[in-house]
Amino acid sequence: MSTITMIKTLNLFYSRLFSYWLVSLTVGLVLGITDWIIPIIGAYGFWVRFITGLTTAAILLDWWLNIIQKRVANKYI
Repeated sequence: MSTITMIKTLNLFYSRLFSYWLVSLTVGLVLGITDWIIPIIGAYGFWVRFITGLTTAAILLDWWLNIIQKRVANKYI
């Protein structure tokens, strides 16, 4: 496996790790089972967690794909 492929794979791995474990899990725990921000909303908090995680992952993937497209465009121009 080439170093370039490894770097691309690790970037995607870290973006998913950040999205699903750090952002999503924190939001789900805070909204679902604690009353730190709003009163406990139970299962709805975990649905919000799901949406937040997917949205964060999509934004990071879009950001990463824009970087890749700019690199490819600059290489072939």
